[in-house]
Amino acid sequence: CFPVLGLVLSFVTFLGGSWTPCTFGLTWMIYLSLDLPVGLKFPWDALLFEIGFLAQLLPPTSMLTSVADCVDTTALSTTYLPSGGVAWLYRLLLVRLMVGFGRVKFEGHKSRDNCYTQGFLISQPMPTVFGWLGSHMPFFLHRIAIFGMFLIELILPWFLFCTGSMRLIAASGIASLMVGIQLTGNFGYFNLLTIVLCCASMDTDSSLTVDAWYVDEAPLQSCASIVMVPFLFSLAVLNILFQSWCNESWVHWPLVVHLDDFSVVLGYLGSYCRFFSPFRIVSAYGVFPPASTPAMRFVTIIEGSTEEEGGKSETQWKEYSWKYMTSGKGNSNSSSPCFIAPHHPRIDHR
Repeated sequence: CFPVLGLVLSFVTFLGGSWTPCTFGLTWMIYLSLDLPVGLKFPWDALLFEIGFLAQLLPPTSMLTSVADCVDTTALSTTYLPSGGVAWLYRLLLVRLMVGFGRVKFEGHKSRDNCYTQGFLISQPMPTVFGWLGSHMPFFLHRIAIFGMFLIELILPWFLFCTGSMRLIAASGIASLMVGIQLTGNFGYFNLLTIVLCCASMDTDSSLTVDAWYVDEAPLQSCASIVMVPFLFSLAVLNILFQSWCNESWVHWPLVVHLDDFSVVLGYLGSYCRFFSPFRIVSAYGVFPPASTPAMRFVTIIEGSTEEEGGKSETQWKEYSWKYMTSGKGNSNSSSPCFIAPHHPRIDHR
């Protein structure tokens, strides 16, 4: 019933009203309750947790209805502008996301990895038709793609902290990369969610001063955002050394648990991260290191057999094809590369 309740609350949030910060909070808690039973471990799961937590600091919305030229128009609007602190936290999240992926992707990068996208486009978990076609591109195009990813993931994100056209260029560049990934691979709702973050970062006039982080219409939310900035920034700094697949495990590594044997301060920092880890409010990002993979796919094909009573008849084996994952010709027409995102078939993806 929780997913259904979350869907209803999302619809209520979409309608708007003074209760939207509360509905954002309730949907975030419902999603958090599904973390352990469902296994919300993918990078886009972590990203949705963070975005949903920050959404509680956004201003309420209201449905504004006006009559202009005898035509009724309805528009969803906020009752006041978000505080600069919330906007800065969203930009910080986008920077951490892109730099985290870029760091893991290019850390230890060698010249032989300049065309690793050729293998990755077809060996990725669930490629699309364009992913399959892209793996057959000439080498020089893969080199251009690698350079473009380096520029967009490691250089452009830092310009999100600037104002004016530089921030607009950075957000547009990241959004264009997300479009390319959406065309070549099926990574759930990752690309759409990141594009939403890019749109939120296209405010070219917001200031970095603390004065701009306070909104007269909402002193409580403004104060909350000012408090949240150092709190979330500290957690982000402590998570920056890790990547997506050890998001929740690194705080329980024996070395981290026993940091107090080396320093009291380090012990407190480890306990600090361990306490907030189950709430998924800050995560580390980064997958797909620059290991060159062959342009082929290895997929386990499951077969099952049935025997009649007494075992007198010959055993018949049946192949069970994956519904979405590319697995060769098989017995299913859906085993060829296809577009399924933002749908995320978790079993097939794994």
